[in-house]
Amino acid sequence: MSLLTPVHAAPKTQWATHLVISEVYGGGGNAGAVYTHDFIELFNPTDHDISLDGKSVQYAPPAGSNWTVVNLSGLLKAGQYYLIQGSSGGSDGTALPTPDVISNVNVAMDKGKVALVNSTIGLTCNGDDKPCSQSVIDSIDDLVGYGTATFYEGTNGPASAPNAKKSSMRVDSCIDMGENSTDFKVDDPTPRNKDSIGYICGVGTYTPTETPNEETLTVAAENTNIAATETMIALSASPTIATPTPSRTLKPTRTPSFTRTPSPTRTPSLTRTPSPTRTPSLTRTPTITYTPTNTKTPTKTITPSRTPTAAPIQLVAINEFVPRPGRDWNNDGLINTGDEYIELINYGATSVNLSGWTLDDEINIGSAPYRIPSLTLRPGERIVFYGSQTGLLLSDGGDAVRLLKPNGGLIDAFDYNVVNYPDQSFCRLPDKGGLGLWGNNCYPTPGLPNSLGSAPNASIPLINDALCPIADTLPQEFYWAECDPFGNAIWSRRYWDDAGWYGELRLPNINGKWDVFAD
Repeated sequence: MSLLTPVHAAPKTQWATHLVISEVYGGGGNAGAVYTHDFIELFNPTDHDISLDGKSVQYAPPAGSNWTVVNLSGLLKAGQYYLIQGSSGGSDGTALPTPDVISNVNVAMDKGKVALVNSTIGLTCNGDDKPCSQSVIDSIDDLVGYGTATFYEGTNGPASAPNAKKSSMRVDSCIDMGENSTDFKVDDPTPRNKDSIGYICGVGTYTPTETPNEETLTVAAENTNIAATETMIALSASPTIATPTPSRTLKPTRTPSFTRTPSPTRTPSLTRTPSPTRTPSLTRTPTITYTPTNTKTPTKTITPSRTPTAAPIQLVAINEFVPRPGRDWNNDGLINTGDEYIELINYGATSVNLSGWTLDDEINIGSAPYRIPSLTLRPGERIVFYGSQTGLLLSDGGDAVRLLKPNGGLIDAFDYNVVNYPDQSFCRLPDKGGLGLWGNNCYPTPGLPNSLGSAPNASIPLINDALCPIADTLPQEFYWAECDPFGNAIWSRRYWDDAGWYGELRLPNINGKWDVFAD
């Protein structure tokens, strides 16, 4: 059994932070195929655009090392799909949507392996029989082994084998847990290209031609529901043709108005459906333009497999934060790191329960993450978390502020550089949460609308603030000596020993500011 854990060294308990292979279909060209060609589908689950230049998708048989290379190019936006058409083709099935690239890859229907490689150089290994070097493993961004493949992600085996009517499809395009056997399922193929409606993880559907917002997402969901409803109405309104029986004469429930009534030339035989000799001319156009050709009532009503519904959109973002306070913002009688604060805002239209969400600084370093208790943030409401509550220490020398969902998915983040003065606030302008741009010269307004402008003590900058990226947790004497004007960049002797050093010889007549001792 082949293991590929080095491809993703970090534990996969959150959304994928890289391009993923979202679907593989090898039934094209086979009898009973759903689509005329094979295809491989990629997806960008991150919150930023990713360049495809210099990357490739490579395919090989389940236990072989002869990889077919498909070079990629262009830019894949956040939430966008990318469709690669294979060489296999046939008369069965329907044509694929317009592919983003046409390749010569011939994907096997029920077994094989597909790699997304951060290089255009063909791979030279196949897993167990010919192990890959560490450099080759490091170049693979994602890997899918299915059927009887001996090279795959995880420890529990490859993904299940599909057939001519099914594909290997990622269970959730946003998540890559590093286990092909559970990350993928066998399901009906759904090829999507760059022009297809995508999905921004944690937000909702995404149409590449316009910037998604709450109104367009709601309209898209309503249009989907209307289309599904109209389909069901059309199915239920389709006329049913029953086979005539000798026992009675069939009559329509209502007779349409004709300009004239044709005379039948003969009585139709009951053993077969008569062919009309000519079509009567109607005085008005019927509302149903499609007449089914079957001669018996369908045995069951076709019902859509599922009715699309619009999921509630949770729109919560970091709205303001102050890394170095100059006032007692939390009203505890002290001015210290406990007055640092982070403000969140709900800029959506629905209330959001923040239970299990977390606030954090830089990933895997710095302070321990703060898990938000069970509380509900109403639309337009702000909430402030102080350092005395969260235990988060935002460094004056530059740090990050991050908001994550209970599953570890990143909702919002901002990186900042050295703080230039006390009460320097970083805030979104205009004050619209995730829709505003960040400004770094804001007036602190915890729990209130953001405001541009420096705090009153901002006119006293730090001495050489570029050299003061020291931690907030250092003793106060170190802080005075390094950063405040009266320290004058000299260590305070009182910090070491108010009575002088222990037993050392004091050197007299030294023309200096401080006593000098010989050790």
